[in-house]
Amino acid sequence: MVRMLCYAKLNLTLDVTAKRPDGYHELDSIFHTVSIYDRITLSQDPVGYGIKVRCNKPIQGENIVKSAAKIFFQVAGIEPSGLLIDIEKNIPIQAGMGGGSADAAGVLLGLCTLFNVEISPSRLHKAALYLGADVPFLLTGGTAVASGIGEKLYPIANKETLHFIVVKPQEGLSTRAIFSQVDVDHLASWPDTHNFVSALEAGNLRELGVYSGNSLEPIATEMLPVIGQIKRDIEAMDAIYAAMTGTGSAVFGVFDSKLAALRAYEELVGRYDYVEYAFSVPNGVELFL
Repeated sequence: MVRMLCYAKLNLTLDVTAKRPDGYHELDSIFHTVSIYDRITLSQDPVGYGIKVRCNKPIQGENIVKSAAKIFFQVAGIEPSGLLIDIEKNIPIQAGMGGGSADAAGVLLGLCTLFNVEISPSRLHKAALYLGADVPFLLTGGTAVASGIGEKLYPIANKETLHFIVVKPQEGLSTRAIFSQVDVDHLASWPDTHNFVSALEAGNLRELGVYSGNSLEPIATEMLPVIGQIKRDIEAMDAIYAAMTGTGSAVFGVFDSKLAALRAYEELVGRYDYVEYAFSVPNGVELFL
């Protein structure tokens, strides 16, 4: 049996830079893992066969963790035996926080441990990318500049633990729906990733707001105006800055201390469907035997 925590990610910045011939969009973003997590347990069922997924919340369609398990067995050259995947879902869905991707990364790593299989980092990265653009990052987590469709990763070191509140309205947003509205030539190129990284590495937290932004935010806010209200509410709590993560609908605020973030949490909890305090974590998956 293997237990694990699979951590959520926030996009500290996000800029869409191009649309590729295959329909995917290229981006320039800073990925950052935070302390909000799903809990997964992997176990072998000696009397079962195939892959069974159980979750504390409804699963729609082909679950990404089952896809991750299937890919693991293919790459490892192992015949699928009885595998039970139990998921305690805490990361909100359709939030832009990579909850499904985090779970997929956890399953890939956890199955390597459960079956005592070594898969090279390059093959694991390739398998992860097949599952989703941000799955490769969540294999390792921490903080990284991401380019391409999210698969080109450049780890960076941030000196400070960042403190956040994350707020999500009841309504979610579909990644496909957001990107269907993207016109790269007319996007506001808000973030300055290079200077954001410099400020982050130097620990100059108050400068982060100058260089922050998410170029998908105006599209999402037009589709779901409450995103703008959430952002204004967070900014009113003396956040360093607030922004939507990914394609939404979650919005986060960065604060200069845990105390400041918790004060904001106390003010906002109950106003919206989901309000949570979070802080930086250095990895994407934490395994327990």
